[in-house]
Amino acid sequence: MTEDDTADVAAILRRTIESAKLARGGPAFAERFGGLDTDDSLDSILRGLGTTHRGLIALLDGVTLGLCLWNDENGVRTVDLLFVEEEAREVGLGTALLHEAEVQARAAGSRRFEVLALPGDRLTKGRAESSGMKARLLVLSKEL
Repeated sequence: MTEDDTADVAAILRRTIESAKLARGGPAFAERFGGLDTDDSLDSILRGLGTTHRGLIALLDGVTLGLCLWNDENGVRTVDLLFVEEEAREVGLGTALLHEAEVQARAAGSRRFEVLALPGDRLTKGRAESSGMKARLLVLSKEL
């Protein structure tokens, strides 16, 4: 990844998380990616994610158009974030990112592959279901 790619990925992460904050369930989603209020550098974002997150970027003609981030824990790969720029949707980048994350999970010996989606995020849910996944758990919460 080049320095330009790093800046592009940081910008995508910031836009994704900022827009997610406005969605139903968004504040809980944004909490998973701490440290975004003061510094939009990729290093800062990755520090907020912790050392266990990895990811893939989708490039088309040298332009970063998509991102998939995951965490591996106890044999389970959990995709926390799947994002494709709006102008690049419907060409298969999201599906390709999910597929490659799953292929790599199998190669790493993961026993389960999960994708997190906000309530109402039909794009992510649709991508996951089209790859054979089924909703297994809905988390309900309230602030105390």
